[in-house]
Amino acid sequence: MNTDDAEILRLLKSPDTCKKGFERLVKVYSEPLYWKVRRIVLSHEDADDVLQNTFLKIWSKLSQFQGKSNLSTWIYRIAINEALDCLRHKKNIAEISADEKMTIANHLLADDYFDGNEAEALLREAIARLPDVQ
Repeated sequence: MNTDDAEILRLLKSPDTCKKGFERLVKVYSEPLYWKVRRIVLSHEDADDVLQNTFLKIWSKLSQFQGKSNLSTWIYRIAINEALDCLRHKKNIAEISADEKMTIANHLLADDYFDGNEAEALLREAIARLPDVQ
């Protein structure tokens, strides 16, 4: 366990320092979680929403963290599950039509936060076409 995680866990255990511990957790994990989630959900707006939901879930489930894994492992698992839930939710709202799928690459290339090239955008478009099981 890294020193940040040990300090965060120490702060989270006491009711007097729990809020400070959670603020530290958010500060340490916000950026790496954002980029991990962003690779899954693709859009900046969705990544922000997933990140917010992740931290809400972490806060509400802190008492269930048993320490059987590293804190970072537990946090990343929550974030990835939230990102996958976001994708499922979006798919359930409306199936993406063939025309809309063709705009995924264009949408990514127009996104100020997308730092990839056209090949990466086309790859993500192809991935979006894959069935859920893949």
